Amino acid sequence: MAVVAATVGFLTACSGTDPVRGDTTSARTPANYFRVGDCLQDPVTQGEPATIVDCAKPHAAEVYAIFALPDGPFPGTNKVIGYRKQCGAAARAIASDTGAGNDPSLKTIVRSPDEHSWALGDRSVTCIASSDHPRTGSIRG
Repeated sequence: MAVVAATVGFLTACSGTDPVRGDTTSARTPANYFRVGDCLQDPVTQGEPATIVDCAKPHAAEVYAIFALPDGPFPGTNKVIGYRKQCGAAARAIASDTGAGNDPSLKTIVRSPDEHSWALGDRSVTCIASSDHPRTGSIRG
């Protein structure tokens, strides 16, 4: 299986044709760029590029859930926090299904929109499992 890699600016807007997915978007942000099951080569760092790799290759993070917020004006911080809290329940469900909860090195990173990224089209809360040590395979089993 070939490694599929793409670099996107993390928490910054980008535009153009997506080299991995082949679609064209404008004002795309990582919270609405990534998809569940995407594995990231390096730990997720705000303001830094993220490289999507095949999960069979060593990687430091994986997107395990994405929650879409409704369109309209920015819903406010409290509403966004409510969506962010869903990442914990999703992580517990995956851990109980796959045994990933037995890995003490896994931690959750949550990326969500603020007023600035909302204005760029960011409407998703992205839940990412991250590890200090590279792993192979999906946390989903």
